[in-house]
Amino acid sequence: MNAIELEIRNMSAYVVGSVKRIKNIFADGYLVRSPNEYQIAIPFDREGDFSDDFVGIHMNSGDLEYAGEKIHVLYLHASDTLDIIKLVPIAEQFIWVSSRSQILDDPYGWFDEWRKIFGDSVKKQSVSDVVAEMVAFREIRKIDPTVKWMGPKGGSQDIVGKDHLYEVKSTTTKSGTKVFINSAIQLMGNKPESLVFVRLEYKPYGETIESIKEDLLASGYPEEEVEANLARKGILKGSKYRKIGYEIIEILSYDVTPDIFPKITLSDLNEKAPLNNIIDYQLTLSLDTLPSTSIFKKD
Repeated sequence: MNAIELEIRNMSAYVVGSVKRIKNIFADGYLVRSPNEYQIAIPFDREGDFSDDFVGIHMNSGDLEYAGEKIHVLYLHASDTLDIIKLVPIAEQFIWVSSRSQILDDPYGWFDEWRKIFGDSVKKQSVSDVVAEMVAFREIRKIDPTVKWMGPKGGSQDIVGKDHLYEVKSTTTKSGTKVFINSAIQLMGNKPESLVFVRLEYKPYGETIESIKEDLLASGYPEEEVEANLARKGILKGSKYRKIGYEIIEILSYDVTPDIFPKITLSDLNEKAPLNNIIDYQLTLSLDTLPSTSIFKKD
């Protein structure tokens, strides 16, 4: 075991709030023991926000106070509930001088190499869901300025207005309108409700989380609301996932009425279950033959 590896392992014994500088011909960086976290930092002079994460390890740019100076750094963070031994391989390479140019030239690329090793999957699918919710919110807000984006907060419906509710479903397929309804609560609001269906497809130069956010801010929606929701989705400022582009093909709205969307409750299902033990369900619905209103369609 080399001295750097040993020092990283010993971070579990550091006093909270302590910062140790490691600088020699092999390594250059800082080991930080913050409340509830291990942090490894290296000097970083690139502008802009950088952020990415996988399986409990987070990377971001920020500032570090050390010896009375503020230093701009790139951090690796891990909760102190993580076995420190699991952090050692990535932390050790992070702090090695021999890895520095690769990390500084392309932080996301370096992090992706470790993502593959740890077996974590890319968030691309969840990003398309977020883009769909955001673009639906942007378009609905043009006709109903009372709406708020509630999906990331765990609300029963994704978008909530003063007098109307909106549940957003999306697909990246070119055809078909199959959607999944997770239990009755998604389509059983206490106000008139619409199911909003967004069809989109991956395009490098399409709409992104960041571009839609700028549209929302330009329309007067509070930035802190947008950022709080994106943080709940794990897509922080500087995340590369904010720059993944999608072309919006169409946005359709379906009125949620009993004749089109029968509201099957758990009580209804448990009438057929001898032990009354059904606690949740999922419906698969086809929208192909249902009447809809177009909110947006690509020219």
